[in-house]
Amino acid sequence: MSARTLALVLPLLFAAARTHAQQPPTQPPAQPPGVPPAAINPAKPNDTMLIAQGWLLLAQGGAQAAAERARDVLTRSPHSPAASALALEAEIARGGFDAGLAEYVRLLGARAFEEPLLLRRISQALLREAAAQTADPGARMTALRALAANGDDAARGELANAMTSGNDAAARVLAESGNADAIARLAAGISARIVDPVSALPSMSKTRNAPTMALAMKLLDDPRSEMRGAAIAALAQMRAKEAVPNLRALLKDDRPFIRIDAATALLRMGDESGLPLIQELAGSESAQARLDAADALSDRKDAAWIEMVRRLATASEPEVRAGAARLLAPVDPQLAESVINGLQNDPNPAVRSLAAAATLDFVSFDLRRLRGLMHTASLEQRVVAAERVLTATR
Repeated sequence: MSARTLALVLPLLFAAARTHAQQPPTQPPAQPPGVPPAAINPAKPNDTMLIAQGWLLLAQGGAQAAAERARDVLTRSPHSPAASALALEAEIARGGFDAGLAEYVRLLGARAFEEPLLLRRISQALLREAAAQTADPGARMTALRALAANGDDAARGELANAMTSGNDAAARVLAESGNADAIARLAAGISARIVDPVSALPSMSKTRNAPTMALAMKLLDDPRSEMRGAAIAALAQMRAKEAVPNLRALLKDDRPFIRIDAATALLRMGDESGLPLIQELAGSESAQARLDAADALSDRKDAAWIEMVRRLATASEPEVRAGAARLLAPVDPQLAESVINGLQNDPNPAVRSLAAAATLDFVSFDLRRLRGLMHTASLEQRVVAAERVLTATR
């Protein structure tokens, strides 16, 4: 057990010991007339002391003995929060996330509700394991991001060290939280053309900041359409109304997707200059184009918009159905879930993966569903599910 955990546990130990010392000696119970001595229950063990002993044993590396103390208490008090926390921590120490999850399910039993604090601890165990592995760098960075965002100093330090060593992925993770050094590093790299704006700007624009805004404004004039597209998305993310005149000019860009992106960004900022273009897109024969229009109009969830998205939920293209489910989730969760369930049963593994990703977008506060994803999805999706649990249980 870490020194930080021990520091949290020791006050509990001392308090329990003090309480135990202040208690009067246990007197044998009075012998009722006619009842043989063997029928009288012995004095109840002091559960507080057992739990305190368990934490101390765990701090000393005795996970098995700690688990035994917890289970001893749980036999008498099956729903004891203190014993449940000790049992869960002991199993995580013994077997990591998988053992902890199995113990959590056992503790939960037949209850229909989740235990947020215990599930949060399970999520942290998963994230720490994902942060320690190297086979999936993307999942590792996502795990470090989640841990750092929830106050894990070790994760923050690891990200900072990785960025100093030239790791752009670590810089992107830090930039998402508004880290000025990370944003400056990425901005300099983009200007020097050694960092890809398409991958960096989404992270840099998670927080509204002057360096990213200035860089995105500059990139609106870049001859490369992919750079203009990335800049438009960043400005839309930051709701940078200062860019409205520049975005209006892009409604005449020679690339159709740039015109659509600019119109969408303007709508996000309350400017209807590009509305005719989006309305024209909504009448397209292409389901993907109609989905793009629905996304652009998603701030206006009127009856006509809902009907359009419901029709898209029956499109032949699975990616369109998944996109429609994401848009429908806030207004018609039953239909959205039905669409996703259909995609999850598709024989194509790529479609099933798409369904799992879409599920994460609309079960952010459904702890039971998130727990299921932590157990069955890909590592990246499991990590995102764990991250959502931390967000939902703050």
